[in-house]
Amino acid sequence: MIAVAAANEEAILRRVREAASVRVYTFSDLTLPEITALAAKAKLFVGNDSGIAHIAAAVGTPGVVIFGSSNVIHWRPYTDAPNEVVSGESIEKISVEMVIAAIERVLETAKTI
Repeated sequence: MIAVAAANEEAILRRVREAASVRVYTFSDLTLPEITALAAKAKLFVGNDSGIAHIAAAVGTPGVVIFGSSNVIHWRPYTDAPNEVVSGESIEKISVEMVIAAIERVLETAKTI
């Protein structure tokens, strides 16, 4: 698993590594071309509504994008790759179970392509 964040979010990456039950490689210093190359090689993108979500969609990576209160219809990544948006009135109301269910559906759809 790979986790990417901004340089000032290294503490978050550390918490992810500590909480994970699998090895997590973390990066906080990637350039946009490096992020794009990484997204193109990924089997699945999971993350919040961000520029990286749009990069992953643009290179055809299946994805699950988590939205809080922003406009999903206007801001969702557009792609032909299998994808799903998980949203709620606030990002805190989105459960881990909701995200895992979306991941399972997207991975299952990706298998059939």
